[in-house]
Amino acid sequence: MGKIRLNELNKALRQCGIGLDLDEIENTPCFEVYHTHAWNHGYDGFYGIMVYEDGSYTPGTAGFHGTRRQFYKDMHETISFLLEYFRFKNIQELIIAPCYRYNQFSNDAEYSTEYKDIYEEIYAFLRKNNIRKNERSGIKTNIEDDIGPLEMIVEGAFRGVSELCLFAPIHKILIAPDHHFGFTFFTQQKSLEMEIIVELLSDYLNLHCLDCQN
Repeated sequence: MGKIRLNELNKALRQCGIGLDLDEIENTPCFEVYHTHAWNHGYDGFYGIMVYEDGSYTPGTAGFHGTRRQFYKDMHETISFLLEYFRFKNIQELIIAPCYRYNQFSNDAEYSTEYKDIYEEIYAFLRKNNIRKNERSGIKTNIEDDIGPLEMIVEGAFRGVSELCLFAPIHKILIAPDHHFGFTFFTQQKSLEMEIIVELLSDYLNLHCLDCQN
C-alpha cells in the first residue's frame, strides 16, 4: 500500500476521462449495479413514517428493512460479484480515494453512535497510510494480497459512512459504492463494461445492471 498525492490522482482521473468534481462527473458515462434489497444506510438505517399530533409527518427512509445477518449476507453476495469482475478484468490494484466526492466521510458519520465501528476502522486505515482527515489523496492497495480494505470501504459506503471510491486507473474505471447498496461505474468504455457486467450477473440473481443515463 502507498499514498497517492492529489495532483497525481487527478492527473490519472483526467487521463481516463473521468470527472474530477460533481459537475464534471455528471458528464462522465456511467451505469449502476444494485441489489434487489435496496438497503438504505445499512441495517440501522430504516426509519418508518413518523406521524405527529398536529398531523404533520416525516416520510422516513424507503430502503429495505431486514436483520443484520441479512445485510451481511447481501453484502457478501455483492462483494463476491465485484471480486469476480476484478478477476475477469485482471484488476489487482485499486486506489481508494474520495475522487469527485471530495469528502472521506458523510456529514453525520463522525457523530453517529450507530456507525461508530466502521467509521473508526476506516479512520484508522487512513491514518495508518498517512492520510489526514479531510485530505483528498488516495491509497494504492493490492486486492490480490488483501481484500480487507475493499470490504471495509464497501461496508462503510453501504452503511452511509464512507464517501470513498475505488479507482482502477490501468483499466480506466471508477467505482463509487453508495448507501443504497449499489455501485456506480464511471468509464469511457461504458458499452464494453456493461456487456461484461451483464454476462457476469447471470450468476447473481439478486443483482441487476441499470443504464442510469438512458
